[in-house]
Amino acid sequence: MVKHQTQRVAALASRTAFVTSVIDAWLSVGQRQKVEEMSNELRAMAQRTGSTQLEIMSAMNDCVLSFIDGRLEEAVSIDQDSRARAQEAGFKGLAGGVRLG
Repeated sequence: MVKHQTQRVAALASRTAFVTSVIDAWLSVGQRQKVEEMSNELRAMAQRTGSTQLEIMSAMNDCVLSFIDGRLEEAVSIDQDSRARAQEAGFKGLAGGVRLG
């Protein structure tokens, strides 16, 4: 049972790393549609697993897209909420957020 659960956690971590890397790559070359598709995949993973960490990462992607779209107040709000949630959950690596405000 523990071995199976460990394998599931490792598979989720691997999939998360892949999805976030792909999002960064598509974003760096201006492929908005692809960024949205992968952001939706990350959001779905967060909902399926109930992972607070994935929910925060998904929100950070939403923040970046809001910023790109010029919805600055929304982007700042998402950023602040994400940072606060990461801080509360003890995710120091995510507590830095996107840093929009």
